[in-house]
Amino acid sequence: MQVEEFKQIVKKYKDHPAVLVWSIGNEMENGNDTPVLWGAIEEMAKAAHEMDPNHPTMTVIAEVGGNKIANLHKFCPDIDIVGINSYAGGSSVGKRYVTAGGTKPFIITEFGPGGQWEFPKNKFGAVNEFHSTEKAKWYKNTYSGSVLGLPNLCLGSYVFLWGFKVEATITWYGMFLPDGSKVSPADTIQELWTGKAPEHPCPTIAKMALGGPNEVNAGDTVKATIDASDPKGDKLKFEWALHSEFESYGIQEGDAAVPQAFGDAS
Repeated sequence: MQVEEFKQIVKKYKDHPAVLVWSIGNEMENGNDTPVLWGAIEEMAKAAHEMDPNHPTMTVIAEVGGNKIANLHKFCPDIDIVGINSYAGGSSVGKRYVTAGGTKPFIITEFGPGGQWEFPKNKFGAVNEFHSTEKAKWYKNTYSGSVLGLPNLCLGSYVFLWGFKVEATITWYGMFLPDGSKVSPADTIQELWTGKAPEHPCPTIAKMALGGPNEVNAGDTVKATIDASDPKGDKLKFEWALHSEFESYGIQEGDAAVPQAFGDAS
């Protein structure tokens, strides 16, 4: 059934000018790295080649640990490209792919700052988030280390996420705010893509901090400070916003609601 559905998709779209590659599955190997899984992917990849010799095939995996690289190469000869989603380990994922035996060209199909699942929670159950200047370094390191660092093997990359997304927090992954304002990672990627720094760069944050302990009693006054500057010396305007934490740090749907805001906090 699944293979037949896939064939119908290939038949329908194989001549569409927007088709770049047939990507078969996304992170489906997590907890299921078996010959049965890879055999199913191979069956669809082979069918795609037979029906459409003009587009390559790809399957997307989460990171490169375990035996998934060896199994993918062994059981999926008709997969042309390996897609890799990598976050905290993005700067080294290309080299680790090669070390694991990867010889097929690869694309980094998702990358960004370290994921919320990759860091420990603090003692009251929240995950500490990096500010945007710190996050920009993650994007730069991944692109420099695993895209530019392996030009003969890496075919390119996709940033996660070129837009606004509510997941973990309202600012963890988005390259833009709800009003369309950009944050530092957008500047970094623009410069990496074009070789030119943006004309109007985002402010640089040196430090954000709370005055006092991380745990306080209801009704207490909490003071926050920020050390930030404009790279071109312009005057900055600050606006503080306080939102409640998510009850869960799992993956959020694309239309997830923004957590409750406390407008009287200033």
